[in-house]
Amino acid sequence: MLFRSRAILRIGAYELLWRDDIPDAVAVSEAVALATELSTDESSSFVNGLLGRILELKPRLALGSDPA
Repeated sequence: MLFRSRAILRIGAYELLWRDDIPDAVAVSEAVALATELSTDESSSFVNGLLGRILELKPRLALGSDPA
């Protein structure tokens, strides 16, 4: 189940940091919904907390071009 949480976090972080067409709240909400449905009981809280922290740090991160 941990591989699912990691994949969800990767998608959520990508959407937060490099996809300007996706609102930040939507990226976090969708990732939490996926974690709730596809992973363990604690995963949704973990995903929410980690993506929330990334969102707080986003203005201070020096981001390059889209990694995709």
